[in-house]
Amino acid sequence: MTFNSYAAAIGGLESISESESEYIAKPEPIKQSVSAMQLGFGTNISRVSLDDDVGQTDKLISVQALSIYFTNRLNQNMRYLSEVNISKYGFEASGSYLGQEINQQGLRFSVQKNTTISRDISPWLGGGLELSNSSYRKRHTVDSQGFLLKEYENETKLGLGLLLNVMQKWSINDYMDITAKIEYSVPVMKSVSRVSIGFILFFNLNSNYNNTSLENVE
Repeated sequence: MTFNSYAAAIGGLESISESESEYIAKPEPIKQSVSAMQLGFGTNISRVSLDDDVGQTDKLISVQALSIYFTNRLNQNMRYLSEVNISKYGFEASGSYLGQEINQQGLRFSVQKNTTISRDISPWLGGGLELSNSSYRKRHTVDSQGFLLKEYENETKLGLGLLLNVMQKWSINDYMDITAKIEYSVPVMKSVSRVSIGFILFFNLNSNYNNTSLENVE
């Protein structure tokens, strides 16, 4: 009699455990989207100057209407960023500065690392190179009264510069990001020295998903 009561009690506990386990819902897999490849279109405002062979230009504020960007991940926290751009600068001559017009086609390439500062601030910090092909036209100097002193020949030269940049993105939706960029370009060969701030609209070309699931509690 005692044995039968004990067995019944054990059976009841097992049935309760089995029925309770049916109410423990299995959590859905957690998906973390990591955009790998992105195509972007951006514009920026720059403060530029040029150290020419025959003199230095004044500084000016220039708007670069359109740049095309492409970025892809190297790993979870590293990526590369490439940019193709076309720029035009017009420097006024004065008693102290050389005047000229510059038409420039450029290619910029940077490697960036993602750094987390806070929950909402996670910038990409990077550096790289800028290669440009520039035509220099209407090179001339004037005197203090604004009269022409001397004209110089037009030139077309390659330029090389070093880049430092900082970028911070904000997601619009699963397919688009808006990114702010601050960049400093230092010429190594004859080229424009530039400090710029701009905005880029990035479109996600694909996404990698890391799936994790919680195990059932026994």
